Amino acid sequence: MKKRIHIALVTAWYPPTKSIAVNRMHAFAKYLSQSEDIRVSVFTIGDIPYRQENEFIKVYAIPPSQVGEFLKNRSSDTKIIHIIRTLFNILYSKVSGSPFQFWRKKIINQLTEIHSHDPFSIILSSYSPEDAHLVVLDFLKKGNAIPWIADMRDEMSLNPGLSNAKRESLRLVEYEIDKYASAITSVSLPIVNDFKRLCSNVSNFEEVRNGFDHELTFNKHRNNVFTLGYFGTFYGNIKPTHFFIALNELKFKYPYFNFKVELYGVHNNYTTPSTLIENIEVFPALPYTEAICRMAEMDALILLLPKQDRKGVYSGKIFDYLSVNKPIIATVDVDDVAAELLNSLQNNYVCQFDDVNAIQDLIWNCYQEWINIESNLERLNDIQSFHRKFQVNKLEVLIKRLL
Repeated sequence: MKKRIHIALVTAWYPPTKSIAVNRMHAFAKYLSQSEDIRVSVFTIGDIPYRQENEFIKVYAIPPSQVGEFLKNRSSDTKIIHIIRTLFNILYSKVSGSPFQFWRKKIINQLTEIHSHDPFSIILSSYSPEDAHLVVLDFLKKGNAIPWIADMRDEMSLNPGLSNAKRESLRLVEYEIDKYASAITSVSLPIVNDFKRLCSNVSNFEEVRNGFDHELTFNKHRNNVFTLGYFGTFYGNIKPTHFFIALNELKFKYPYFNFKVELYGVHNNYTTPSTLIENIEVFPALPYTEAICRMAEMDALILLLPKQDRKGVYSGKIFDYLSVNKPIIATVDVDDVAAELLNSLQNNYVCQFDDVNAIQDLIWNCYQEWINIESNLERLNDIQSFHRKFQVNKLEVLIKRLL
């Protein structure tokens, strides 16, 4: 039997933990292990110390610290609890550093021990948190000379949403990555290009987008009431404020406008106008497969991405939205990659995040097409390319190039 390439994947996010970040990491392991000559050992956070996910994926886990568990925001939290957790996160990071420090120290030992009797051919780690990269840096500095791919789900020091102190500390990590990494991957070309400037000593860069990870669904379902769906959390400036204002004005302008908004998995950190309470329903977060099925039952899907001092933000949910072939009402940065992608496809509605008049027009146009059953959603060839397996294939090619 042919000996397989042994890959170590270091990540804080992996099933059964639930997070958008988990989907990317699980796809990496899943589709790399489906190659005829790759096996993967995952080093992550979890309560089960070891499990064999399949013949070619082993998962090693260290339980999270109690502090780390407390600091996690949950969609079930009340608004007060959400605010308390957020404040504790800020205070803890200033006083004690990363809540992942406990995990980092333990996982380094585990990584070293496995490598001593079952050597890795290559190591892959993913930010955020930076602790995953710090684990690999410590491992390599001990004399373990193997190629390292540093995956970036987000910007590090160039993220404008972070404090100056945090950005400075991440810049120091980037200096170290520049010294030791063989390659850097990220989710969009603008972010890849940023890292090319920040880490000029690294020789290899690759855009590995997120994507959907299920069989294509083309659901002809049509609700009796025009139903809009939003899936995921609200955080930072990603809030439905302008969208709700637009809906409220449409409701006042057209009393016969009958609609419903369903929110899945949102944190309780936003305000619903009293005039819209009867139109908006909140549901808990759903497992991935159930969420996809529910998306396919919407009449349209809502994407919210405010304009920021950075480019290259798709939002992970955009690919899941596309996969179910329903119209997307996207209030986004019209000069960034999400708008460019949606405008290249049929039957999406795109405008600036805070342009209330334009949002009204988008919603109303989508509603009129729904009323008249005019939507044409034949996009199969375009959509297939957004499946995660095609993106992970680019990662596989990179891995084999480095070996």
